[in-house]
Amino acid sequence: MSLLHKEHPLDGVFARLDRAEGNIRDLDDRLRDFGHKHPEVFDTQFDPQSRKFSHDVTFAKNPGYWVPVRAGEILFLLRSALDHVITQWLIPRTPAADLDKVLESCYFPIYVTGHWPSFDWTKIPGATPELRAAISECQPCNRADGNPAEDHPLAVLASMNNTDKHRLLLVTVVKPLVYTTIGPEFKGTIETVGQPYIPGSSDVSGHVQAPVIIGCVADGGQMDVQFLSATTIAFKKVGTRQGEPVVQTLDHLALFVRQLITRFGLKFFP
Repeated sequence: MSLLHKEHPLDGVFARLDRAEGNIRDLDDRLRDFGHKHPEVFDTQFDPQSRKFSHDVTFAKNPGYWVPVRAGEILFLLRSALDHVITQWLIPRTPAADLDKVLESCYFPIYVTGHWPSFDWTKIPGATPELRAAISECQPCNRADGNPAEDHPLAVLASMNNTDKHRLLLVTVVKPLVYTTIGPEFKGTIETVGQPYIPGSSDVSGHVQAPVIIGCVADGGQMDVQFLSATTIAFKKVGTRQGEPVVQTLDHLALFVRQLITRFGLKFFP
């Protein structure tokens, strides 16, 4: 006796998510390899007259166009997976003669700052009150946690996917982690620099130098300061934020979309 797998309407949707997540892992591996081949170089600069100092890091620029291209492919798979959910909901509820026309214009809406009640529900013909409520409650413009609508995962996904349709996503190099240890011999002031970002470049031979920590040593004090910093490839802008690591951003979006689609699957595709 053979056991045949019964296809679920969302099998293809989850296959797209699997593909997106596999691409994220591959992108992560390639970025780690780039980091190993182009390690950061740390140095300390000190001006004995002004007694000002800086701990600097020199790092390689963006590894190339393949980073935003691969990121764009991942974003497309995530965004289109949401549209496919609507398609699968409509297929059994739409007359065969009208199916192609209906599916040409249907999509999963994402409203960030627009007036949500104005959404044209004819884009999802026959949407039940339950489906309308489920779609409405996950809209960025309807979030009620006090955070910016632009930072909602669906808003970020929609914005970045739309950008990728027209141009390469802006990728940069950022220093997200800085740990500072101040020794007992230090006297003076220290300013820990924020997360500077450098516009991305396809020139892997070029390097960028940027300060990690700057400060001034007082008379009678020593520059007894140690630091640890790490650089990572990041998107220049994600919602309202700057310098968000590429892999972590994509991981977060993929997890959110998978969880959202899983909830829709349990509710509307039992």
